[in-house]
Amino acid sequence: MFFSKRLELVGLAAWLMVGACDPRVFDDLGSKAPVQVAEAPSGLDHFGPGLVSMDGRGQDADRPQVAVAAGMGTEALVVAKGLSDGRMELRSGGESPEAGTAGAVRALVQTGRLSGPEGDGPGVLVGVPEFGVVYAAVLGRTGEPMGLADRVLTAGDCNLSDMDEFGGGLGAADLDGDGHDEWIVRSRYSLCVFGAADLTAAPLSCPLLTNCQDCDDFHSWDGPLATGRLLNLPAGRSTLVVGLPSKTRGSVHFLAMSGSGSILDQSCDDVDIQTFDLQAPAGMASFGSALVVADLDGDGWDELFVGAPGEQKVFVYSVPAGVSTDWANATPVLEVTPENTAEARAFGAAMTLADLDGDGRLELAVGDPDAKVGGEDLAGRVHLFSLDLAGMTATRLAVLQEREPDRAHHLGKALGRIVPSGETWRRSGGLAHELLVTADEALYLFLETGTEGDVWNR
Repeated sequence: MFFSKRLELVGLAAWLMVGACDPRVFDDLGSKAPVQVAEAPSGLDHFGPGLVSMDGRGQDADRPQVAVAAGMGTEALVVAKGLSDGRMELRSGGESPEAGTAGAVRALVQTGRLSGPEGDGPGVLVGVPEFGVVYAAVLGRTGEPMGLADRVLTAGDCNLSDMDEFGGGLGAADLDGDGHDEWIVRSRYSLCVFGAADLTAAPLSCPLLTNCQDCDDFHSWDGPLATGRLLNLPAGRSTLVVGLPSKTRGSVHFLAMSGSGSILDQSCDDVDIQTFDLQAPAGMASFGSALVVADLDGDGWDELFVGAPGEQKVFVYSVPAGVSTDWANATPVLEVTPENTAEARAFGAAMTLADLDGDGRLELAVGDPDAKVGGEDLAGRVHLFSLDLAGMTATRLAVLQEREPDRAHHLGKALGRIVPSGETWRRSGGLAHELLVTADEALYLFLETGTEGDVWNR
């Protein structure tokens, strides 16, 4: 199935001529109605949990692309593509061959250049764990409708069965420093590492959970994957982290390679493979339900953000020396909570970092997709914070929600950012990011123009 929908955003031309006043007033951002960039495609249940902001390539390098999962009873991928004047347009969608059966896209991740009908381009891996399948989709330079490619990985490629929920979590990063991404696929009980440049090579398969008393209560998609510079490894290597919420005490699992050669030549018990767990504070069962890895303070080392929506908290960890023992015994440098915890329902279920005012510093956006808003159950909202690691403070900036709460359900279930380039998107105070938010019914763009009386057409 392919579909196309064009959405006009009235008032944008005036914004482009007048320009925006930076830094933004975040109270104003919270009071403005969000732009509904796209509605859930006809025939699909709703936008799903996956959202990936893609890098532009070629002739569209200054126009952002977004991949978002759609539907819970089907497997579909939607691409919203930025246009030269700043508008967004829903450009394409594709279904997997099994669409219409009891499976759903549960995980998305951006990967390196893949071969497609228009040549090499940025791509996204698409996990459908009910089928034990991972697909690849290439986002073309012209934005013409493109379906999902043939399946690229199956549970059998890692000696697993379809019942092992292969594809519930996905990662793509260079773990061994050879200049090529590895693809990491999570099943319920294990991690499988594949060489993206040669999928015929045998993968590295490592157990993810040992001596687990409540493993059957959780699925592979309950804990995401993230990668970044967390450990002191040879140049060019990433560390993998996996969220492991639990009935009793959640954790985050670390996997990294410190030796030479290909990671596919290793075994999980080799001394060159480092694995350990960062345990949640006592009693934090949902710890690990969401993860973000990013360098917040610009020191060259990434921080780790861990969501615990059952406890309505986000924990921020920072270990500048990148020592594994320090990470295993780390305590959070910040605990971020909503202002009104009584109204929170799933604060920390989704997160992203974005520079929303163009000042070069990243703000933290936290989704609470189950929040009750204006008497409407499960309407959802998003909280914005400014973080100061040195001062160990989190300043609340704004709360974003639908002005008409009955229009949205589970707003904030997935968050992303557009990192625009090109003069079309430039603002006076710097290059500001735009915040993308999914709800069941729509994909939203939160955008502050800095002009009085600005009203966006819905």
